[in-house]
Amino acid sequence: MAEGMVGAVRRKPIPARRIKLAPQKVTLDEIEPAIWRRFCVRSDLTLLKLHDVLQAVMGWENCHLHQFSGQGKRFTDFRSEARDGNSADERKTRLDQVLLIPSQSLQYEYDFGDGWRHTVTLEEIAHKDDGKDIVPLCIDGARNCPPDNCGGVGGYEEILKAIQNPDDPRFEELASWAGDYDPEKFALKKINRMLKKIR
Repeated sequence: MAEGMVGAVRRKPIPARRIKLAPQKVTLDEIEPAIWRRFCVRSDLTLLKLHDVLQAVMGWENCHLHQFSGQGKRFTDFRSEARDGNSADERKTRLDQVLLIPSQSLQYEYDFGDGWRHTVTLEEIAHKDDGKDIVPLCIDGARNCPPDNCGGVGGYEEILKAIQNPDDPRFEELASWAGDYDPEKFALKKINRMLKKIR
């Protein structure tokens, strides 16, 4: 053994583990102009964890029940009273078991009372070396999420109409309830700060 090599141990470099990424787009149904987000998650994420990501990227307060549906199946919150023999447990279902190819979509419903329905679409399947875990990550989006408990699409539209018109008879009531809510604000940095807590 050459001088200076005594005690040296040759180590093979550990190959970087490749992980699949699933860039997604989520759009809140029945709202115009559209409220949407583009974000990236690991493809092996459970649907329960995807729910946490969706709450963060959209800006919901995570205070209601939810469910997913797609490819002829329903995936439910284990706390849900709507759960039955035909629904699968979202804690045991991975995203890559439901969305297999780009352009496939999944429905996500949040707050069964207000009935907020979202379309989650797989845009592509990508790979990366697992040197740094940078996902989940929100990449782009438009407009602010409706306030929680505003009464669904109809209630949201009523609030928007009232807070933009001081002559509306409910202006003071609804403007006070909505506070500093700005329907056009998209807070990308705030969303990604929240997503860091989910990693």
